[in-house]
Amino acid sequence: MRVLVVDPEDGFAKQVTALGKPAGAVVTHAASPEQMRAHMRMRSFDAVLVDLSRRRMDGFEVAREIRRTHPASDLEIILVPPTSERESNRVRTLREEVGGRFVLEKPVSLEGLLEALHAPKPTSVPQGGQPRAEGVVARGGSARRGGHTPKKLHRGGEPNRGKDATIDATNLLLLTDVWSNRKSGTLTVSGPVPGTALVSQGGIVDDQGKAVIVAALRGGTVSFADGVFDDPGDWKRLGRVLFKRTRSACDARTLRRYLNALVTKTETTTIARLLPLSDGARAFVGAVDGRSTVNDILGRANLAVGDVSKEVIALTRMGLIAFDRRDRKQSSSEHQGLPRSARGGERLPGDRDSDRRQRLQREYAVVEGAPPPVVLGVPSDASRDLVARAAERMHRRYAELAGRTDLDPESRTIAQKMVRRVDQARRNFNFDATLKTGGSAVGGGFVDEVEEWLSEGKALLVKREWAAADKVLARAHYKRIDHPAVLANLGWARLHNPDVDAETRTEEGRDFLLLAEQFDPMDADGQFYLAQVLLAANRLEAAEQRAERAAKAAPSDPTRQALVRTIRTKRRLEEERAQKR
Repeated sequence: MRVLVVDPEDGFAKQVTALGKPAGAVVTHAASPEQMRAHMRMRSFDAVLVDLSRRRMDGFEVAREIRRTHPASDLEIILVPPTSERESNRVRTLREEVGGRFVLEKPVSLEGLLEALHAPKPTSVPQGGQPRAEGVVARGGSARRGGHTPKKLHRGGEPNRGKDATIDATNLLLLTDVWSNRKSGTLTVSGPVPGTALVSQGGIVDDQGKAVIVAALRGGTVSFADGVFDDPGDWKRLGRVLFKRTRSACDARTLRRYLNALVTKTETTTIARLLPLSDGARAFVGAVDGRSTVNDILGRANLAVGDVSKEVIALTRMGLIAFDRRDRKQSSSEHQGLPRSARGGERLPGDRDSDRRQRLQREYAVVEGAPPPVVLGVPSDASRDLVARAAERMHRRYAELAGRTDLDPESRTIAQKMVRRVDQARRNFNFDATLKTGGSAVGGGFVDEVEEWLSEGKALLVKREWAAADKVLARAHYKRIDHPAVLANLGWARLHNPDVDAETRTEEGRDFLLLAEQFDPMDADGQFYLAQVLLAANRLEAAEQRAERAAKAAPSDPTRQALVRTIRTKRRLEEERAQKR
């Protein structure tokens, strides 16, 4: 059970941590809406407690923002108003808007907290009535409150769905294409269970959409008509539905037939890590390099075939990774149910355009829900001049791509979205914001352990043992996802980790460094590492700004002082060359 507390003060988060820890709740604190968004991009939560006291934060708008992107069937919003406003019209209206079934008062009682956290999620909202709740099976196999009996499990650990476990391969690939390419439109299913679902930016718009998606996976004729809708879609939820349903239809023995097959990437492999994979499956996907066989990857990662078979085969059926069979004589029946890209390693059409489109998709995925500083690649306290120049440079780049006739239509569409996102970030940049780290005292039992791992990771970085440092710092990040120094050092380790392919480590390393700056723009390690990344990208002004902060934070470190001099020298040479032209 993961719980996010959104409150400018950390006292309430400490209280929820103390009450929830014995019951298995892992509590994270966000001291601002910006931190809330960062946390929710990095990890999924079961419940969010929102403070409504309006101290330095409009909790009413925060609750509405959460519900716009997370349906009630996925996330419980627990409202925490001041005692004097518990029965006010404003709070009652908000409860109706966001489906807030629980309202807690400070100090919260253990009984009230546990009731709210363990209540089954609503599956639908009847016309004119309250949400209906179903029993939800808790991790570990026991039923939560409500008296419902858990479904019987078979040996693979998944619910025994019987006939429901059959997946229509053609429909799966069509739905995966809609999801991975973030398409908007109307999905129509005709057949045994007909229905229509709205999909916005590759996400399910409402609970009815999930039922239609599930029906499409079982069979029938599926068609998709492009369209644009104002309602936001839940992109992560659609991905989870496709992956979990596909995984439940896979056999834990299937992967044994592909031990000698090369594992290759497809144009959508990079988004596979956003699905709810186990640690083993995530390690498997991260080791895919196009040169290693299934057996090679399993051996390096010390994984058993049965532990990852269902997930890896599910990813293959979705077309997120592919098998290139070395043994062409094996029966073609073994390919049944796998996408065409997995049968012999055929190249996908449009490969020349796919690399450019894939890069644009990754760039858009990073900035789509990010705050303005992350979108523009500038610190939270950047000057108006720096923000303007960064926005103009990015606008010019993506506008040129959007106007290129030699690019495929989808790439131009993504570039147009990037232009709009950059312009929006420039308009919404808050020049008066003071970003606070927040939450440093939450989860007191983890603080010393995290600091020990951080010290160990830093020592490994000094020795250039990148993979070992990555492993240790990733463990610290799992315990404290909002620790700026952990994020910064993990980003640096990931950028250099030879066990991760270059494309993935570059993307993930940069993301960790940007998140570190978002949580604390003055963190010495984060600024030092980010300055080097910006220097390599020849963004000299932004690099110098970060390097100066890092040097100021550690004036006795000659390495950081030298970095400032290096950047200034390069800037001077660039200016001299520009003058000569």
